[in-house]
Amino acid sequence: VELQVDVTSMHPQGGGQPTDIGTITLLCEPHTTAKISKVTLDRSSGIVTHTGVIGLNSFDGKEPFPLQSKVEVSADAENRQLLSECHSAGHVVDLAMERTGAQMPPIKGYHFVQGPYVEYKGSIEAKEREDFLSRLREAFAAIIEEEIELNIETVTVEEADKLCNRRAQNFNVKEFIDEG
Repeated sequence: VELQVDVTSMHPQGGGQPTDIGTITLLCEPHTTAKISKVTLDRSSGIVTHTGVIGLNSFDGKEPFPLQSKVEVSADAENRQLLSECHSAGHVVDLAMERTGAQMPPIKGYHFVQGPYVEYKGSIEAKEREDFLSRLREAFAAIIEEEIELNIETVTVEEADKLCNRRAQNFNVKEFIDEG
């Protein structure tokens, strides 16, 4: 089943970030529940689509989600926490890279649990790699020792642009907002 709702708490896949999973439940009889396995965003229309399956016990042969029905959207909290930690780890990698003094801007982040990475523009000479890895390990250890507090904030577009691009122009905030 594919469902579109006017407001969602589920994060769509994109920007190196995996999709949320969870459920959408009809708030009136027969309380149909769809188990959502993928959330996507069509950037040209702004429409978010939730794709999943309806359990047999939830289906009575009628329209499972009538148009204009009220629903409850629930992201899987355990999965969201894991994805959040994986995404935050990418920022730790970026901070450690910055602390080594490497002049390599980040160009791609892949924050999936199966093989996360951050890709940087540039290279390190073979003869310098052992020393660089040593400095990178030291930077990671220092960051962990600092126990940096993590804050989630709502900011203006201008503030987000400034914060996200303080090292390199690698993020276009305007791709993620509705300016209408």
